[in-house]
Amino acid sequence: MMPYLDAESVRDARRARAQAAPAERRAALAESLTAIRNNLRAAGVAPTDVDQISAAISRSPQAVPALRAALAPDANDDASPAAHAFWMFVSDLFAGFTPVIPFALLPMEQARIVSLAVTALLLLALGIGRGLVAKRPVARTAFETLSVATCAALAGIAMGHFLS
Repeated sequence: MMPYLDAESVRDARRARAQAAPAERRAALAESLTAIRNNLRAAGVAPTDVDQISAAISRSPQAVPALRAALAPDANDDASPAAHAFWMFVSDLFAGFTPVIPFALLPMEQARIVSLAVTALLLLALGIGRGLVAKRPVARTAFETLSVATCAALAGIAMGHFLS
């Protein structure tokens, strides 16, 4: 479920950037062109080649996002793979224990209700966060997140009944 939601959020964030006002796009293009030129120079590309590439980019500005992604370092991600793995482990533990903890602390019937409520609230919070990050309608994104999780849960229940 999470790879789908992550991919959808990334796609929506890109769409929001692409729909920016024309003046913002021109400023972003100039900034991107400067960054690409600087990266090419830093990589040792000959000045005449840098000028030719810049002229080609100016003629085809729609290619800038792909070129920038390919040539610019990822400034938003300075963390090591070990740090990513650690935080993924912590988040998976949190996500895995959240629906289980009520069963350790409460009677079975109460635990079911509390577990379902807490899980639903956390999924709604995740959907709201996705909507805010992707600049999409928050209610729709929260509903989508909860729907995908509900379908996954129902599929798990169906498989459990099928296999038992």
